[in-house]
This record gives sequence, structure tokens and C-alpha cells, in this order.
Amino acid sequence: MNKSPARASDPSLSSAQGSFPITPIGTPAKGVLAAFACATLALAIAALFLPTPPWLRLALAVGLLALTGLLAYFLIGGSRAAVVVGKDHIRLNIPIYGRSIPRASIDRAASRTITFGSSPQLKPRLRTNGMSVPGYHVGWFRLANGSRALAALTAMDREVAYVPLVDGTAVLLSVRDPEGLVAQLR
Repeated sequence: MNKSPARASDPSLSSAQGSFPITPIGTPAKGVLAAFACATLALAIAALFLPTPPWLRLALAVGLLALTGLLAYFLIGGSRAAVVVGKDHIRLNIPIYGRSIPRASIDRAASRTITFGSSPQLKPRLRTNGMSVPGYHVGWFRLANGSRALAALTAMDREVAYVPLVDGTAVLLSVRDPEGLVAQLR
């Protein structure tokens, strides 16, 4: 299995059992993110020449540059995302929403692989805090059944790992080996 760079820098991951890369984002999502990043960069430059007070020009330019950086972070981070399974927790290495989830908070028996065609009730319907472009969905979503899930999805038409948590939320992951991840969690 692939080794994650987080494993070397985080001593709590020293007992990691495996790393499961998120399926890389596809060309359409990369194109959309790159186009938005270029557009916000162009707007940031244009904001410097607006006929407005200098403080407003600077504020607009800085805000747009921050948005450009965030989009670039999603673009680069989406290609390097992974799930690292440790002895006592799993670590989601995803842009902005990365976190450690204790194994004790995972409903291991209910963890499984799904497809959204066979489990439409688990399909993300409403983004509540996150980013979503065609082929790339990361952040918090309300599912069709009304529950909440943290998602890192790059392949909505493939099998994904569904990891319910004891607090009633879930994690949806487009990992390259969803069956292997679920097996590691059990």
C-alpha cells in the first residue's frame, strides 16, 4: 500500500495499518477548478485598477487572491488526498476537511461499500459546507435520507466506502480500494 507523507510527520500514525489514496480528481473537475482559479486571479489583478478608494481596491484584490489560493489548494490537495488507517483512528487527509476519527466512533458493522445507484438514499443532495464541482465533492453534505456526511468523492459512478459514525453522521470516500478500506475498518 502507498505510504502517506502524514505518517512520517504525525507520531500518532506510526501504527498505521494502511493508506488508501482517494481516487484522483478527473480532468473535468481539474478544468473547472483551474478556470475558476484563473478567473479569480484575473479579477484580483483587475481590482487593483478599479476607480475606487485604494483601501477598497486592496481589500478586493487580497480577498480574490485568497480565493485563488483556496481553489489551488483544492486542486492540488484533491490529487494527493488519502485515508490513513491507524490502530486507534483513521486520518482523512483531504483539503480543508481533514481530520482524525477515533475507531471507537466508527460503526464498524455498518461500514460497507456502496454505489449510489443501489443506495440512492445515501447520495449527497445538499452541500451544507464544502466545495462541489462536477466530478469532485468535498465537505459536509446532507444526504437523500436526511442524514449528514463528510464526503471526499471523485467518482460518483463507482463503488465508494460508506463509513457511518456512532453520532449519526457518516463519511463517504472515493478511495481506489473501497473494499480494502472497509475490511481494514472491521
